[in-house]
Amino acid sequence: MRARVALAFDKRGRQRGFDMQGEPSVRSLAEALRTSYTAGLDVLVLDNGIIRK
Repeated sequence: MRARVALAFDKRGRQRGFDMQGEPSVRSLAEALRTSYTAGLDVLVLDNGIIRK
């Protein structure tokens, strides 16, 4: 399974450095969660769902 980070937002609703062109691709859901947690993001939108803190 390859999860791709489509959009990521911080607490103030600002989009952070993830997009479909120059995105840091992640190879698993666990890696996507780890990336969003270490970046301090509150909302993570993936190809297959939305994860909120």
